[in-house]
Amino acid sequence: MVPLYVFFGYFPGLGTSSLPSVVEICLDATLSLCAGGGRSNVLQINTDNTVQWDGFIEADSGLYQNAATVTGVLYDRTGTAVPGSAFTLPYVAGSNGSYRGLIPNAVAKNLKRYATYELSVIGVIAGGYQLEKRLALPAAFAP
Repeated sequence: MVPLYVFFGYFPGLGTSSLPSVVEICLDATLSLCAGGGRSNVLQINTDNTVQWDGFIEADSGLYQNAATVTGVLYDRTGTAVPGSAFTLPYVAGSNGSYRGLIPNAVAKNLKRYATYELSVIGVIAGGYQLEKRLALPAAFAP
């Protein structure tokens, strides 16, 4: 479980340097990469790579988040976004908090063999609360 801290509130007489109150909202999900028909821990060059975000819940209530806005982007080792790698993960109809998106071959064909990339996926729910998951993934040709 990853806690997400949301700051809000104003406290008269305490000055602007005081910390506002803290409310803890816990969000959780499992992020995985799918390639070649199964789960993978490798970005496959010259292949469409499916990104799956499963079981997105608001942990305190246990409610699945089926109406979130979920986006992803791939970063190289310098922290620069890989050109064209930004994508959305639409909700998987009938699922419990699952979202699925695609890093297309048009992007994957330009990945450098043996280089490590970081996949960042952010889910935002009502009220602006968000959860970010990151995976470090090496790139290689499909076996």
